[in-house]
Amino acid sequence: LNDNINELNTEVKSMTLDLMIEKFNAKLYSTNKELDKLNNKIDILDAKMKYTSGYEKLDILKQQIETYKQLQQEETNAINMMKNSKSYYESILHYYGAIIDKSGTINNLDSVYSNIGSESEREYFDKALSEWEDLTESITEAEMAILNYDNAIKDSMSEQLDITKEIEDKITQIYEKQIEDRKKALEEQTNNIKKELEKQKQAYNDFREQAEYD
Repeated sequence: LNDNINELNTEVKSMTLDLMIEKFNAKLYSTNKELDKLNNKIDILDAKMKYTSGYEKLDILKQQIETYKQLQQEETNAINMMKNSKSYYESILHYYGAIIDKSGTINNLDSVYSNIGSESEREYFDKALSEWEDLTESITEAEMAILNYDNAIKDSMSEQLDITKEIEDKITQIYEKQIEDRKKALEEQTNNIKKELEKQKQAYNDFREQAEYD
């Protein structure tokens, strides 16, 4: 009778675990859809940027930075969700005597399996262990993705600075050319006035000399 009760309890726990896994996967699917959408936006912005420059390119880089920040937030939300689920699976593993060290490794699995009484309980434990291992890997991948997005943000910001400096240099060159052109125009105008004054002076002197001769 006790064996039947234990089997029934294990079956109920397994069904509950399946339901939790199903709900979690539904939430994760929604998050992954949003991540895909944002990554597609990054790809589109990359394609647009190949044929842009100046202020237009700065605007695309700004959009990229904002999108990378949104990706970081989505990954952070996913990590929090995965850590909550992982904690639940860990409680199951601990219940069966699994010892998880600081590196996230279980070193006493042989001992755990030797103490599990029935096949249904072993399947229940294996299911929890598999989910825990998958989440451990997924959390690491998500954390790496956040770091990669952070590096991408830094690269985009650096490119923004380079383009801004390039624009400022061009503006400075334009101003300098305008000043130089204006300077040359003034010099030419001054020289023309001097020449005209010299002509008038020469004409006056010629007139004086002619008057004195007469």
